[in-house]
Amino acid sequence: VSLLMVPLTIYIRRHLPETLQETVKQEKNTRHHVKGMWREHRSILIIGLGIMMVASIASQLINYMTSYAIKTLHLSPGIAQTSILMAGLITFFGALFAGRLCDKYGRKKVLILPVLALSVAIIPLFSWLHDAPDAMRLLTVTFFISTLITFPTTAVLVIVPEMLPAHYRSTGTSLIYAIGSAMFGGSTHFILTALLAWTNHPVAPAYYVLFAAAVSLCAMSVLPETRGEAAKSRARPVVD
Repeated sequence: VSLLMVPLTIYIRRHLPETLQETVKQEKNTRHHVKGMWREHRSILIIGLGIMMVASIASQLINYMTSYAIKTLHLSPGIAQTSILMAGLITFFGALFAGRLCDKYGRKKVLILPVLALSVAIIPLFSWLHDAPDAMRLLTVTFFISTLITFPTTAVLVIVPEMLPAHYRSTGTSLIYAIGSAMFGGSTHFILTALLAWTNHPVAPAYYVLFAAAVSLCAMSVLPETRGEAAKSRARPVVD
């Protein structure tokens, strides 16, 4: 199914206007931009990775819910797969809504408020699910976690490029997303499985998400609000 998106992405990219000046494209290579990003904007890189921690871990928790529902809650594979399908639909449509909220209320509110709500709700949700596991409770928990994490995941992809100069936006956003996804998202399944085996506590995944949310909230708290700067940033010339 994912391969069906390839022609659509190629079509979209072919019809996007190029905003990077030709002289910049010719003079600078990837290594130059990566070094420059670390040298001049490492604080944004570190803060962005801090925000990506909860986004990557909670997103992978949703994917992990399939095996969690089957192995830990002893639910049927059909119900487990249905929860993932629902999460995908929520992510798709929720991202559109989150983008509108970013423009209307600001990026920081869309980042922070859902993560605060997730921090408060994640342990009670898992406890409620474990007390009497069934299809309704699994889908309800998946719905709430997917909805809450879609907002900050969308907002971070808005606020990070707006904080960076034009000639570092692609490099900075790519580094934050790729490293965050690989480091935090890539290790989530292993850590959750280890936590469940070590603690023998079905609610253990919720505590890991709570830890990630605490780290990300610290990173979010030092971000500036960039909504008012978006138009100014688009008007700035690309300089080196």
